Amino acid sequence: MSKALRVIVIAVGLLLSGCGESDMRTEDGLDQSSLPPLDLDIFPTYHLVSGSQTYPSDSLPELRGLTDLRSAAYGISGDTLILWYTPDPGGAKYLQVLETAEAFGGGSARVDGVAYDDSYALVFTCPESGRIIAGLRDGYLVGVHNYRDEFRQNVAELFSGLTLLRARDSV
Repeated sequence: MSKALRVIVIAVGLLLSGCGESDMRTEDGLDQSSLPPLDLDIFPTYHLVSGSQTYPSDSLPELRGLTDLRSAAYGISGDTLILWYTPDPGGAKYLQVLETAEAFGGGSARVDGVAYDDSYALVFTCPESGRIIAGLRDGYLVGVHNYRDEFRQNVAELFSGLTLLRARDSV
């Protein structure tokens, strides 16, 4: 067998065994190698709880089933906010969280001072995570657990510091 043929046979064997490029794909078909690395270059560092960044995030039970979810915790005014995001260019994950919001008696609402696309967010409250806001921003579904109106400015600052989002002139 020639060297070229051996390389082809090995490559076909790897593909058939599930190795290779398919290992870099997530459940919803996104190429993981194109996702930003989980490090402090993504999440803002001010008020960040050291070591709290997770990928995938399993600490947000209301968001089970969302793929490519990343989160970090922030200590603000003696409380902890969880900032999270996931790629959602088509809005399918937004619709999934809308179903969760409706199950908890919430829905779509304006959240003043927090820059989401079209200025609307999903708002709902659940016993484990407090008030949750989530919305679309620049192709991502971005949210905060344990949100309170008094944290509006802090959340706006966290959003502007989340480097994967384009900067907004006003919040």
